[in-house]
Amino acid sequence: MLAAQFQDNAAQFHATIAAAKNTNALDEIARMMWPAHAKGHLLDADATAIQAAIQNRRAALAGRAIDNRISRCGPRRPIRRHPRSPDKLASVKRRRRQVASGAMPPRIADNFTFAEQAALAVVARLCRRSGLCVLYIDAIASLAGVCRTVVKDAMRHAKTLGLITVQERRRPGLPSLTNIVRVISRDWLVWLKMGGGVAHASPTITHSFSKRCERGDFDASLARGRQQAHDARLARSRPSAWLSDGPERRSAPS
Repeated sequence: MLAAQFQDNAAQFHATIAAAKNTNALDEIARMMWPAHAKGHLLDADATAIQAAIQNRRAALAGRAIDNRISRCGPRRPIRRHPRSPDKLASVKRRRRQVASGAMPPRIADNFTFAEQAALAVVARLCRRSGLCVLYIDAIASLAGVCRTVVKDAMRHAKTLGLITVQERRRPGLPSLTNIVRVISRDWLVWLKMGGGVAHASPTITHSFSKRCERGDFDASLARGRQQAHDARLARSRPSAWLSDGPERRSAPS
């Protein structure tokens, strides 16, 4: 009779645990179980089984909460990791070479940081070659030795200043094509037309020099050049009146 009463008490606890819908109800069942065990209404084995059932139910409720949260928020997107330069020194050198190429006039370049100048130099050189730039942002960043954020900031700032135009090419349901970037600043276009600040050296004409050497009059022409240089230095160091010929020549002061 007493064993049947113990079994009924344990069955009630298990039924209550199975019907619990949250952890607060399980905590309340645990608080009720230990006083019942202390009063002799539950056996030791039943109390241990009830405690294990509470833990299992707690774990089941926690797993269900996680599943509900995932289904409500959707699958978590993978974190995009921006590419990093494997060689920072090489990136710094590329950045310096782009800025030193002189693809931007100084009046425009002083509106941007050093890294932004390198990014816009890549765009300017492509625009000078083909009239527009259709490279990916990552490609521009790689050529300039900067990150993609710097490229986007430079494009945005240049567009705000009215230096470039950015044409987006979106495709519904498909990945967008690269943007078309054009330089529209008059000063910048003139600068690029002149060569982008790079001085073009004139070729050395060597045929007349070689012919003079063959005729043997190279020493005479060299001597005349030295004499002309000497006369020019004297003319700069003395007043012109002292070098005039004839009876009106003044004497140097003693």
